[in-house]
Amino acid sequence: MSSLIGPAHSIELRADTTLSKEGYFTLQWQGEISTENSVLQIAENADFNNARTLFNLSKYPHNSIAQSGYLNGNYFFRIAETRNGNTSSLSNTVKIEVQLHSFSLALLMFTAGFILFCILLWVILFGGPGNFKNQEQRG
Repeated sequence: MSSLIGPAHSIELRADTTLSKEGYFTLQWQGEISTENSVLQIAENADFNNARTLFNLSKYPHNSIAQSGYLNGNYFFRIAETRNGNTSSLSNTVKIEVQLHSFSLALLMFTAGFILFCILLWVILFGGPGNFKNQEQRG
C-alpha cells in the first residue's frame, strides 16, 4: 500500500496511504529496533540531503506513529541509526504525497452544512405542517 524505495533492510517501514488528502497518515514498521540511536527521519527528497529527525524510536514501545499537520508536497520517511554524526539507514524509504482538499471545496461543504443546520433549527423551533402546537389547539 505504501510506496517503497530502495533495497531490503532489517526494518520494514510502511504507511497506511501513499496519498493523503487531509494531511495526516500513520507510519508502521516491522522488525526490532535494537539500537539506542534509531530515529524516524523525514526529508523532502529521496536522497535525504536535508533530513530532519522527527522522533527517537529507541525508547518508543509501539511500532506505529500517527503524523498530522502536513501541507501539500512529497514527504520521504525512513528509520535510521545515527552515531557520531554518521547516519546509516535501517529501513526502506516510504514516500507520501499530501494533496489537501481545495479551499473552494471546503467552503462549499461548510456552506452546505450551515444551510442544513439552519433548516434543522427552523424545524425544531417552529415545527412543520401538523406540528404538535397545532395538534394541541385542536384537541
